[in-house]
Amino acid sequence: MKSSSAHRTLNPGDFTVRAIVKDIHGNDIFDRTMSLSQKDSFEFEIDNAYLWSAETPNLYQLVLCHGNEVILQKFGIIKTEIIDSVIHINGKPVKFKGVNRHDSHPELGHVTPPDHIKRDLILMKRHNINAIRTSHYPNDPRFLEYCNELGFYVIDEADLETHGVRHAGDFCMLSKDPSFAEAFLDRMQRMVERDKNNPCIVMWSLGNESGFGPNHRKMAEWTKSRDKSRLIHYEGAFNEEVLKADSDNSCLDVYSNMYASIDWLENTFLKMENEKRPHILCEYSHAMGNGPGDLKDYWDLIYKYPRLSGGFVWEWTDHGIKTQTPDGITYYAYGGDFNDEPNDGNFCIDGLVYPDRTPHTGLLELKNVIAPVRTEAVNLASGEFRITNLYDFIDLSHLCLNWVIEKNGIRIDSGTIYDLNIAPHQSEIIRIPYELPERSDGRYFIRIFYTLKEDTVWAKKGYEIAFAQFELPTGSVKKITVIAPPFVNISKNGKSVKITGRNFEYEFSLADGCFTRISSAGMELICGKPSFTVWRAPTDNDRNEKSNWIRNGYDRLKTHIYTVEIIKETENSVSFKTTYSMGAYSMKPVLKGTVIWTVYGSGDIFLDNAVEVREGLPFLPRYGLKLVMPKGSEYVEFFGYGPHESYIDKHRSTYKSRFATTVTEMHENYLYPQENGSHYGTEWALIANALGFGLLFIGMNEFSFNASHYTPENLTEAGHPHELTKLPETIVHIDYKMSGVGSNSCGPRLLPKYQLNEREFEFKLRIKPVFRHDIVIDDIIREQIE
Repeated sequence: MKSSSAHRTLNPGDFTVRAIVKDIHGNDIFDRTMSLSQKDSFEFEIDNAYLWSAETPNLYQLVLCHGNEVILQKFGIIKTEIIDSVIHINGKPVKFKGVNRHDSHPELGHVTPPDHIKRDLILMKRHNINAIRTSHYPNDPRFLEYCNELGFYVIDEADLETHGVRHAGDFCMLSKDPSFAEAFLDRMQRMVERDKNNPCIVMWSLGNESGFGPNHRKMAEWTKSRDKSRLIHYEGAFNEEVLKADSDNSCLDVYSNMYASIDWLENTFLKMENEKRPHILCEYSHAMGNGPGDLKDYWDLIYKYPRLSGGFVWEWTDHGIKTQTPDGITYYAYGGDFNDEPNDGNFCIDGLVYPDRTPHTGLLELKNVIAPVRTEAVNLASGEFRITNLYDFIDLSHLCLNWVIEKNGIRIDSGTIYDLNIAPHQSEIIRIPYELPERSDGRYFIRIFYTLKEDTVWAKKGYEIAFAQFELPTGSVKKITVIAPPFVNISKNGKSVKITGRNFEYEFSLADGCFTRISSAGMELICGKPSFTVWRAPTDNDRNEKSNWIRNGYDRLKTHIYTVEIIKETENSVSFKTTYSMGAYSMKPVLKGTVIWTVYGSGDIFLDNAVEVREGLPFLPRYGLKLVMPKGSEYVEFFGYGPHESYIDKHRSTYKSRFATTVTEMHENYLYPQENGSHYGTEWALIANALGFGLLFIGMNEFSFNASHYTPENLTEAGHPHELTKLPETIVHIDYKMSGVGSNSCGPRLLPKYQLNEREFEFKLRIKPVFRHDIVIDDIIREQIE
């Protein structure tokens, strides 16, 4: 292949220049001394060039010497084009797995030191991000140098935004005003001239949210006359409001918009008869707070359709300002904390990382959703898996395939396959050498994960790039039949019933229809009365649902008891039936339920709760059992999706296993307090004190589980972490279901499949007091009590 460098115009006058070109290995491939004048240029050819891409950031060097002056310009060879409505880099179709980034520092503001910029990029590289949009201005020029070296595709965006004029009544008033044409054009020209020699730039963006009009077309026309090698991007031209005023956006090479729903992309955009351009989501999956929760759904669609070229998550970092309270508590401040008006509150606390660059769980989710390796089960019984290389330019020879098999969360087998040579965009079926167990004596899962074989400039050998997990087909686990001890003593005392048995003592209120005391071995295991609840501390992405929830009283529901009765009493068990409703004052009940509590002589408590939700209501945030355990109930063990928080639409960065942690460690300390730390797909959970006494919760079906030192009400009311009061007690939520988190703070509404919108459901749970040092949990969960 032959390629030419960009021409470089030198200083006025005749002078002698020595030009040296070095290849990617540092070898001289061109060396010439020339006599030049101001208007002269020179050319050189490169045979069999090493091309630049985000995966292969190959850089050549041009060294210009004149007297004592030496100028070094690194450059790369890259071709960006659209073929059959698909964006191609160096002849290969690519997907932009991007984020939006600002120059931002928690203490220095927009001043970003070089090591801080590089830290951002290394973190992105470690989390499989390959593209960046410089929202909404050209970043520090050193940023582009690092992108060239590390490998990122960049949308370089002009410093142009006229968002505020919408309040004056015409979003396009400046973009169509001839008196502003020079100002529009100037911002584009300065960016292009400054940044044109950086191979990482694959698109020039005309700015952000500035309406659309003739001034934008002049920007695009000038840019194409100056640089035909890159695509032109501008989202604002495709806004519905703008299209009504000016629909001539043919100067743009890509169709770009923000926060488009999955349904719109598939059923509207892809079916537009007169629109053939590739599509870019320049902003999507709003990462504010506990989110985003819709990443997997977007990427399933993006991989399905070649024209969908990827997207850029909004956004990279929380823009909090490190400050202190009057009494010296350090925290990150946001809009309004400085008595500033107007402000957007915490709306700029919306990133994938905290201000100090600690990753949010949302970044971990993004990492695995956009991972460059896909693993699919072909035949789990024989260990066959289809491995697909989603890289565009490199094979998988730089990775190891590691596998671990766990029985009930305990590792029993493992291995490594070193020979992965699958070509880009290709798949291969690989057999992993394990054997299925002969007996169905537990749950068996295999986790397959890919790690680096060697050190790179952004991660060490052994760093994990991607993983997948599958349950092995070992059949249903056989139950162990247990006959409850044939004695339960029941004594009725007015409006309460005392139940005693071997090593336990409970009290059940016939007025409140629930337990008021659960004691085992003399240890009190609950404080107050357990209750059912639907409220969660709204996440940032709940902000558009929150008003509907509050309007229907979800934040202030009270339980009204209709009837409580003993419906069955034997020598080794007793059952209570409670009918109830939950509603807010002066409003119709949100739901009605019938719950049967059964206590066995073994100390087991079984809950069977049938619920009917009133028609016409918004989906519930959650539904489940809330109880408070005494001070010191800090130890947590569970079998579910972990190790960090997980939700029905945000669990691809977690895997199912047995985890041990603490209540304190489960808390995710978002800068704006909200629902956090829950675990989707939990099958059992244990909360115990330092001695080992506690409660074991076993689901008849999977449940969502949370243990915290903060109530949902605490989290709802606080605006910053330092405003929370940590309780000594442990607040436990065992939820039938928890709605997803989505990205509706700016993105589309939570998908229906992630909403708790069932009108009838049944919630079953088993609660057992235990001494954790004296039990085998795997045996307990297999018990079938008669």
